[in-house]
Amino acid sequence: MKTISNSLLLYLLLFCGHAFAQESVEPTELKTSKNITSNKRLQQGSYTFSFDGSGSNNKHQLSWSLTPQAGYLVIDRLAVGLQLSLANRFSKQEYSWNSLKKGSFRENSFMPEIYARYDVLPFRVSPFLQISSGYNFNKINSNDIYSGEKYTLHSNSFVLFGALGLRARLGENLGFQVMYRLPMVTESKNNKDLIRMNRFRIGLSLDIG
Repeated sequence: MKTISNSLLLYLLLFCGHAFAQESVEPTELKTSKNITSNKRLQQGSYTFSFDGSGSNNKHQLSWSLTPQAGYLVIDRLAVGLQLSLANRFSKQEYSWNSLKKGSFRENSFMPEIYARYDVLPFRVSPFLQISSGYNFNKINSNDIYSGEKYTLHSNSFVLFGALGLRARLGENLGFQVMYRLPMVTESKNNKDLIRMNRFRIGLSLDIG
């Protein structure tokens, strides 16, 4: 009987030690898992920077658009800041898009904006919503298709954009992002305007906590 009691006591001690070891490991494992999945750089008081772009190239024209962005997180996952969108397109081929001569049509767009972006989830991979508003300064250089005379047109207009995107953390600070950006309000009625092009965008982000 004494042998059985000692054996039971030994098994009980081993069981308690094993349970205690598991309890001591689990918080560390949870902490490690949390560090892997969470995005600590999206907390209030952090700075965020990004650079995205897009382009298109076909038989008739080439266009591109670039947007650097800098912001500050006013609350967790909500950043506000400034961005500057630059865009350009020009004709490529003779007897083509809106032109009788190669390179005779060129359009430039310069658009300073304020923006707000909200990351939906506090994880390393998260969808985000963005809204931006500013003023578009547009310039067109072209040649008259009949006389060949050169002319320049300037137009300025208020713009409002909405965007849906996805960001993925590549490291402690660096991330990769894709975004679909769509003009919601613009004074221009032309569906072929430069600001309506290059809606699908890719880029990199840098967050500093």
